[in-house]
Amino acid sequence: MAHDVAALRAELTDMATADHQSSIRANSDDPAEQSAWRRLTARHGDRLGEIMGEYGWPATEQVGEEAAQAPGAVAV
Repeated sequence: MAHDVAALRAELTDMATADHQSSIRANSDDPAEQSAWRRLTARHGDRLGEIMGEYGWPATEQVGEEAAQAPGAVAV
């Protein structure tokens, strides 16, 4: 199966950006915001597992530096 590296690069960076932007919700006083953050991080964690199963850990040589750092940001 051919891998679409450009799509993977975009997906990884989009996930990291969304995680970063929503991280303020983690400690919100609003339970709905906390739940939204948990759902997002769970969805991204599940997707990261799928990516790892298909591609392995995305390396800098494969997806570029920014996208290669994204899994670490998503996983923590």
